[in-house]
Amino acid sequence: MSARPDPAGIPRVGALALVVRGDRVLLVQRTLPPHAGAWGYPGGRVDYGETLVAAACRELTEETGLVPVAAGLVDLYETIPRDAAGNATTHWVLGAVAIHAPDGEPVLDHEASACGWFGPEDWPQPLIPGVERLAQRAVEWGSSQAGKNSLASG
Repeated sequence: MSARPDPAGIPRVGALALVVRGDRVLLVQRTLPPHAGAWGYPGGRVDYGETLVAAACRELTEETGLVPVAAGLVDLYETIPRDAAGNATTHWVLGAVAIHAPDGEPVLDHEASACGWFGPEDWPQPLIPGVERLAQRAVEWGSSQAGKNSLASG
């Protein structure tokens, strides 16, 4: 039996910030595992007692400086990276939260080396699996929120 990299051996709970501007979403190039070097959404762990929406908003502000004005849970996503032998190296269950942050441009912290606004015609590579599907959900959410301007609870 192989040793587990995660000594707790239990799934972690996190939140992804799917920031929408029109038909484009904010992607960051990750510097930290899992998926270091790949493009995905800002995000991170959910603190005890924190909702998925609150965690995504907090992570977005910590990682990019952007301030959310509206947010809503649009999907759940699971990632289980595996080593060469097929053993899970970690296990994340992630709440995908669509966010409207209309003002400013991102200023990155140490968790990302680059960022940009992307859509289906110009996805950067390599993409973290699920980015395209979640982007579609986020853009649909953004269209439904036109004219609304408040943070959702929950």
